[in-house]
Amino acid sequence: MPAPQAMKQIEFDATPIVNMYVESIQNWQKSCDSFAKSMASNENFMAPKTYNSSQNDFMGSLQKSGTAVFNRFVESQIDLCRFYECRLMRYLKIPGSVAACRTPSELTQVQTSFLNDFVTDYAAESTKLMKPFKDRLSTLCAGPPS
Repeated sequence: MPAPQAMKQIEFDATPIVNMYVESIQNWQKSCDSFAKSMASNENFMAPKTYNSSQNDFMGSLQKSGTAVFNRFVESQIDLCRFYECRLMRYLKIPGSVAACRTPSELTQVQTSFLNDFVTDYAAESTKLMKPFKDRLSTLCAGPPS
């Protein structure tokens, strides 16, 4: 039987990997430095702009409408998260409901009930989420008040 061969020790050299990261950081630093220099040379870039009163009114109304849109978006996302929470709780109850079934008929009833609730819940939530868009679209399509 041949004698076991001595394992060759393999040296691991991390230099190429470290160099790759160092080069990436240096490139990032150069980009930041050139950006800072370009901003310093453009002194008026950060200076506040002055607007006339009609522009101020427009900017104010734009900001208010943007705030309203953002608030509505956040509220719809919160509602959507609540909906998903309720649906996920129902998903977690399925294994227990299926395990409690004693006959194929009971299993079919549990599955059918779950799928009916699934379709009903998603349809209701979709309708609820689309209502503001539908209302806005119907207002736009109606045209200006006469």
